[in-house]
Amino acid sequence: MKQQNLQVGAYTRLSRDDDNIGESGSIVMQKEIIRQYCERNGMAVKTYYQDDGFTGTNYNRPDFQRMIADIESGEINCVITKDLSRLGRDYIMTGYYTEIYFPEHSVRYIAIGDNYDTQDRNNSNNDFAPFKFIVNDLYAKDISKKIRASKNAKFLNGEQLVSHPPYGYKKDPNLKNHYVIDEETAPVVRKIFEMYANGVGRNTIVKYLRDNKILMPAAVLHVRGIRYSKQMEIEENRYRWSSGGLSNLFKNPAYIGDTVHYQYQKATNKSKVRKNKPENVLIIKGTHEPIIDMDTWNIVQRELQSHPDRTKVHENLFVGIAKCADCGKSMNLNCVTNQRKKGIIRTYSLYCDTYKKYSKLECSCHYTNYKNLCRIVLESINSLISKMELDEDKIMKRLRKLKNQGTVSDDSTSKKVAKKEKRLSEIDRIYAKLYEDRALEIVSDENFTMLSNKLQDEQKKLRDELAVIKKRSEAFEKTEENIQSFVSMIKSMKHMNELDRPIVQALIERIEIGESRTDADGMRNQQIDIFYKFIGKVDF
Repeated sequence: MKQQNLQVGAYTRLSRDDDNIGESGSIVMQKEIIRQYCERNGMAVKTYYQDDGFTGTNYNRPDFQRMIADIESGEINCVITKDLSRLGRDYIMTGYYTEIYFPEHSVRYIAIGDNYDTQDRNNSNNDFAPFKFIVNDLYAKDISKKIRASKNAKFLNGEQLVSHPPYGYKKDPNLKNHYVIDEETAPVVRKIFEMYANGVGRNTIVKYLRDNKILMPAAVLHVRGIRYSKQMEIEENRYRWSSGGLSNLFKNPAYIGDTVHYQYQKATNKSKVRKNKPENVLIIKGTHEPIIDMDTWNIVQRELQSHPDRTKVHENLFVGIAKCADCGKSMNLNCVTNQRKKGIIRTYSLYCDTYKKYSKLECSCHYTNYKNLCRIVLESINSLISKMELDEDKIMKRLRKLKNQGTVSDDSTSKKVAKKEKRLSEIDRIYAKLYEDRALEIVSDENFTMLSNKLQDEQKKLRDELAVIKKRSEAFEKTEENIQSFVSMIKSMKHMNELDRPIVQALIERIEIGESRTDADGMRNQQIDIFYKFIGKVDF
């Protein structure tokens, strides 16, 4: 039977774990099976979607998401796969798409090999589909366990299963899954370790590497054609070493001949990759030739331990909220410890993340005292609470005046819309009369064309103006809604003695911290702007 108005999307998928399914499961063969099915059933494939090398347990696949976007936009209304497992192997999500998402979006789904068709409600195969979803899910779990066992055996045998060896090494051309020293980059690793072991700071090392135009790890892979990077197309980015990158390099046991496995791992075959606990990390010693001797390694590790991560000694209330006003990056928490007669004094401050990574090469410090920032934010919030308690109407009017600049009120909008819509209706009537007059040869073709063009131009202008007015009206309504939401939050709060993270997250969108400036009188000035949620930056 010939199908009418079907916009078919053919979805194909093959993961790295599906190699054993044979030629019949290849992407090419899946497309051919779907093409032949469509041909037999009077259909035509409008769009092919292909996810090659993506697991069925994760639905965040590029072409699957493109297909979903096309469904949302109405580009396709029928999805066909070779079988149910090609759609996915997570029985919960597969059931969601087949039982809920596709029906809600009026999408017909066909799995050819399983004789599954959502349009055929009397098909008994549809009733058994949930069991097949579970079987496919169990298959994915079983494959995951087998792969892990296989990898573990290879790890214990000293094999190194990574796409790209650490900087300073390259793949052994004579032995699979093995590193050998890269004579081009290994001297750089030795130089970096030597400098740090001799007391040279990381920022100074970064400057040395940049000044000498030494390619960073990602740039080496790009230049050699191993891994393409759009950023590395820009030559200056190829020397963009950072102190954070150096820290990771100094901590990598690969440079003393050891291989580390399971630093990052999934809790289940469906969960996201997370950093593993130290006790679950597997270290295989002596798997390859070391670049760094143990004496140098130990000196570097002691030096690293003498400079602990200073961001973990105190809660930062402004994580993800405090931003550098110049580069837009987050502001990091730092702690300076000083020994005094009264004991240890710790001073906390925030400074630009770009400055931390690249020093003054790309941005300045933007230092601000953490305690002072807490005070400024607390005073701002308490000021809003007090003003709201004193005169809510005045604050509402002030907020509307600040935020409604460029928008229009409901009254003026409705009058303008009514006037323009009335004129559009008049143009429609004139058009109808004009066509009638032309048909009766009352109006010549030349005059008809001239008048028609004028009316079309006016019609287009009116519609464009209406769109602008309606957009402004929507902005006015949204602004009013935002103001009401913000005022409701402020009214629910009482005067506070100290800040906490939930309050900051609830009220503040971001805080922009500028670089401090010293005026002619030697006074330090710094611009700090608080942008509240719903209403943005306000000054009363």
